Amino acid sequence: MNFCSMDFILFAIILAVLYYVVRPSGRWVVLLAGSLVFFAFGGWKYLLYAVAMSAVFFCAANMIDKINDRQSQLDRKQDKEEWAQLAGKSKRILVITIVLVVGNLVLNKYFNLLGELINNISAYLGGSGDIVLWDIALPLGLSYYTFSGLGYILDVYWKRYRSQRNYAKFLLYIVYFPHIIQGPIERYGLLGNQFFDEAKIRFDGERIRNALVWMGYGYFKKLFVADRISIFVNGVMAEPKGTAGSIQLFAILLSAAWIYADFSGYMDIAKGVSMIFGIEINQNFNHPFLSKSIPEWWRRWHMSLSSWWKDYIYMPMATSLRFISTCAKVKKKFGKNVGKFFKDAVPLLLIWTTTGLWHGTGATYLAWGLYFSLIFICSVTFAPAMTKLLQKLHINADSKCFHLFQIIRTYLLFCVGRLLTVPGSLRYTGSIVKNMFTNFNVNAIFSGSVYEKYGICIQELGFMFVGIAVIIIADCIEEYKKKTISQWVFDRNWFVRSVIYAVVIVAIVVFGIYGVDFSMEGFAYQDF
Repeated sequence: MNFCSMDFILFAIILAVLYYVVRPSGRWVVLLAGSLVFFAFGGWKYLLYAVAMSAVFFCAANMIDKINDRQSQLDRKQDKEEWAQLAGKSKRILVITIVLVVGNLVLNKYFNLLGELINNISAYLGGSGDIVLWDIALPLGLSYYTFSGLGYILDVYWKRYRSQRNYAKFLLYIVYFPHIIQGPIERYGLLGNQFFDEAKIRFDGERIRNALVWMGYGYFKKLFVADRISIFVNGVMAEPKGTAGSIQLFAILLSAAWIYADFSGYMDIAKGVSMIFGIEINQNFNHPFLSKSIPEWWRRWHMSLSSWWKDYIYMPMATSLRFISTCAKVKKKFGKNVGKFFKDAVPLLLIWTTTGLWHGTGATYLAWGLYFSLIFICSVTFAPAMTKLLQKLHINADSKCFHLFQIIRTYLLFCVGRLLTVPGSLRYTGSIVKNMFTNFNVNAIFSGSVYEKYGICIQELGFMFVGIAVIIIADCIEEYKKKTISQWVFDRNWFVRSVIYAVVIVAIVVFGIYGVDFSMEGFAYQDF
């Protein structure tokens, strides 16, 4: 069910009415029923898939929690043997669960790629190249509830909190519909208990008004900005031949704005919908366009994923005794500098290669992951040298001009990453880069007929830039005024607020990209 469809709007209204008709103690049941209905709209098999996966996490976590209870009753020194047996049993349950769910995720994401590879090999060897294989459609929200479930079972294993003993309540945490399509990846300790906090979920008119502002802003980002940019970007990428290099460069630069408006737009809608029910979901974006470095960009972009990788993969690896011992051996054999480089580089290389493969299959996303791992490694390795260089050149690193330079540099570095993935293949990426040097044709940027060729007119281009400007201004207000966009709106007098509401509604309803002849764009990260 697309968040931008009338079906979803009607679904959300009906669910909200039912939610507040029921007593606070039973409202979590309404949310669970609504979330299951939401899943069912995507397909019953996806609903059954999510229920089965959640059952695996639920059973495994409870078995581990019971072992933790038994261990807590023992004296680790006096009952050393029994304590070790229980620890081994708990670890086995954890490892088996991780292998099962990660294997399931890999199978779903890469089985079709394996089929294509087999067919290509078959064709190369003289076969038909059309071996019939099972075509797997990725289950709705699979990556997001897999990561949420893995985080949950690991936290129980590490004794950060107790397991949930009520399966229906745990199922709600897994399938809660506002965050299931594109995240954020929620932690049980932050989300799980909110559903049952009766003081938090009471009807609050002020909170609902705030929620509607967030939803309106999200729909503005998606329908007025993101889908308008996507028409142009997809049009340019669909024409690999005969396109000026300047237009291809322009499309790549705009694609970064598109992915941000699309992804953060979804998050704003999800945040607003969840606020209607009194539930707060994690912040997933913190104005990445204002970042001064790529590491800072990724701390501000898809924050729930970045923190998940850090807490459940990077830190366990970087602090493991085996890895620390390996780093010590490297340091002893090759010296202090090599040892430090090894300690910094290996976890970053692993994280970003894995992140690239999670984002997509094939060489493009592997290259994307390696590209960002290289930037991170260089940032860590050469940070002291860069500081000394700035001092020698007498550049004030705290000046506004230098900060602006850093922001632009970071955006362009991110766009290089987009250049690796947006075209769809590294061969096409190479041809675009070549075209930028051999057929740049700067005049094409100022030709209105060129844009019409790719699906938009000059007026649409103007709307596009107005929308991007609004997002940048809103980000600057939140970043430098320390106010959320909803707080800033509510601080205006009634007349200014009314004008803002009217302009946003007109932008969405009148100038938004949708209609009978338009195939509504799904959200960028919904198939992960």
